[in-house]
Amino acid sequence: MYLFFDRLLKGVNRRLGYLYWTRINAGNSIQYLYKKSKRVFDDLPIAFKNNTYSGSIGLDSKKCSLQEEYVVEINDVFVEPSRGLGIVGINKVVDQTALWPGPQLPYVIPYITNRWNAKKIKQAIAYDAYVSQNYYHHLLNGVNSIHMLEKVDLPNNIPFLVSRRVFEHKYFQYLYRRSDKFRGLNWLVQEPDEWYKVEKLYRLQCVHFDKEPWLKTRQLYNLPPRKCFRKVFLSRDAKRFGRGLANEEEVSRMLASYGFETVYAENLTMEEQTELFQTTKYLVALHGAGLVQELFMDHENAHIIEVMPQDYMPSFYYWLAYTLGVKYYDVVIGGGLNKENCYHLDLAVLQEAVDKMLFFESEYKMYGNFLMKSPLKNDGLFPK
Repeated sequence: MYLFFDRLLKGVNRRLGYLYWTRINAGNSIQYLYKKSKRVFDDLPIAFKNNTYSGSIGLDSKKCSLQEEYVVEINDVFVEPSRGLGIVGINKVVDQTALWPGPQLPYVIPYITNRWNAKKIKQAIAYDAYVSQNYYHHLLNGVNSIHMLEKVDLPNNIPFLVSRRVFEHKYFQYLYRRSDKFRGLNWLVQEPDEWYKVEKLYRLQCVHFDKEPWLKTRQLYNLPPRKCFRKVFLSRDAKRFGRGLANEEEVSRMLASYGFETVYAENLTMEEQTELFQTTKYLVALHGAGLVQELFMDHENAHIIEVMPQDYMPSFYYWLAYTLGVKYYDVVIGGGLNKENCYHLDLAVLQEAVDKMLFFESEYKMYGNFLMKSPLKNDGLFPK
């Protein structure tokens, strides 16, 4: 009964939201202290054996090539606790505070009932209240953007506003324990029922696929040097997550014949996951947020093959591999997702990709069927 009324209340709030809220990204209350654009994918090589994937990544890359970094100041803003969204005036939601793709709107009834007893503070940086519970977004939207502090002169020891659930999440806490610099920021934890009224709220955003913020984030983890040597098949536990392999046992056996060990990152501690990626030289990985840890690989010597279903072909980890300079030999596209949210993989297609990764020796970077003799120039197609 409780769940029924909870869903009903959320549904009412959601419908009210579309009628009540107006989304803004400019106006008298919003000003940029720093803003710069950069084209990041104009020279991205797109030459994968799977033409459907090449077409998909080409469209995505063209759409996302122009990216912004900025520090924006928002005046007299309410910050709600469920998503960390900023609200100015009576009904205006500030787009720059919405980190998750797509429209995000606060619940109307909690806003009306809480705006009058919101805690008042003079200034804060909006860190995150929601998205960085996902490992990819923890790094992309959360940690990477704190390096934008180097671009502006904000007051010393300014509070970083973070929700309780993000602050206590394992991704946040792992970095918090490892990094004196990250831990030394003035974290202001927002409880689930707390609303804040901030005179000056700042949002930081870096260029998502610029190399510099990723490398600075890696430095925060203070990782010991480790030699990369392992061959790893990074699978997914289909009992806990979707997009697993329907023929995983066959795939594992085939890869084991090449010396690959099958690993499930979700069954490892954070420390074990980081060590896994640091020590892996050849990686065959099912698409998933854990693959963002290619950040911790040896960028000069690591090799990646990504595996994904034909009805879900995102570009994120190819973009990251290219940004970091990791050799990304190919994608292997499987069948469509079945009713169990699993898909079948053609062993012959995977085996061909693995043979190319293991036995084609080159001093140059490999991206699909492209050899790159420099990071800014496409120098030739891999012989088919």
